[in-house]
Amino acid sequence: MVVKIKMDAHNILDFLRENAIDGVLSHKIIEYAVKITKLSFQEIERISLTKGLIPKRYLRNQRVIKRVEQLALLNSCVAIVGCGGLGGYTIEMLARLGVGQLICIDPDYFREEDLNRQRFCNLNTLGQLKAEVIKEELKNINPAVVVKAHTSSFLPEIGETLLAGAQVVVDALDSFEARTDLAETCRRLSIPLVHGAIAGWYGQVSVQEIESNKLIDLFKSSCGKRELQRELGNPSFAPPFISAIQVAETIKILLQKDNNLLLNKLFFFDLLTFSFELGQL
Repeated sequence: MVVKIKMDAHNILDFLRENAIDGVLSHKIIEYAVKITKLSFQEIERISLTKGLIPKRYLRNQRVIKRVEQLALLNSCVAIVGCGGLGGYTIEMLARLGVGQLICIDPDYFREEDLNRQRFCNLNTLGQLKAEVIKEELKNINPAVVVKAHTSSFLPEIGETLLAGAQVVVDALDSFEARTDLAETCRRLSIPLVHGAIAGWYGQVSVQEIESNKLIDLFKSSCGKRELQRELGNPSFAPPFISAIQVAETIKILLQKDNNLLLNKLFFFDLLTFSFELGQL
């Protein structure tokens, strides 16, 4: 039961401690603290995590992500370029994990042909801008996450502005030309890039090392070729699979678990024959 006391930003910690159960705070308590203090959900979570309390929404993270790491995620920023099949699932997972700021970049809107696979596409969101829809939907998934929605195409000349503040960039694009521009921009800005792509039963993931050109060279060599995803299609099971791997790589970068990254490696999967390959770029 919430203890109704006069509360402001100065005595919020006492309130949170008194209403925590075994160091765990329910959403109801956090929501009440937000209402009374006028602080944001993110600010209340930051106070809680800094002082040893865990919001209940992250309780199942704890065996994998320690409290100090959860705080690090809350203070992190990730940019996702492309908010469709791969991007939608990636964004949702990062929000549920508690990454505090997400930059969502996509100029497109939801179409009927997206209904088969895209996480935030439904009959009510058809015709609406993907980045704007996602920004609103995430308020009901994790209100502590701050979302910047950019409804413009990613272009090198505005890349620095679009990616401002990002510690990691996730590639969820669907053309080699756009991926090349993104990879070159990330290299120039010294931002790690987590690449993902799907086509039919197949997909791949890689992480671009800051000083490396290998992923850029891979994209350049494919420019002008027919996009396989247009030829092989996009079934619903492929995007969440590859997105989960992209999210895992992103979290490892943010939490500095660098020894296990797919740096300059290409992980390829074939779900039809259930075969996997890990090779060097």
